[in-house]
Amino acid sequence: MLLGLEYNEEIEIEIETEHALYLKTEENFLVCKKCGHRITRMENMILVDGQFKYMFTNLSGISYTLGCFSEADGCLEYGIPSVEFSWFDGFRWCFALCSSCSQHLGWYYISSRESFFGLILDRLIEKITTH
Repeated sequence: MLLGLEYNEEIEIEIETEHALYLKTEENFLVCKKCGHRITRMENMILVDGQFKYMFTNLSGISYTLGCFSEADGCLEYGIPSVEFSWFDGFRWCFALCSSCSQHLGWYYISSRESFFGLILDRLIEKITTH
């Protein structure tokens, strides 16, 4: 007996179960490095042509490391999709901007069959939240 209460195994099991459910509601997000706005979930990571991560250099000589994501709810797709200089054959692209601060976070790619976001990994930060 502790503090006048008897030990109750059922309460202990209930607490352990609630703790396990709490841990299962942990979510991993990627947020904008500039403003902290939620951009996408880690579970949205996808493979495009068998890879998640790509390194590209644009015509100005600027190199980017992109990660591929099926969704990026925190992005705003900006511009008219273009096929010029697309890094992915068969895909048109437009810019993907942070919908909070307008930071350029990557590109939105679209084809007749599918679409995805190619996000610049060093402009994002991983954040873990629990509920």
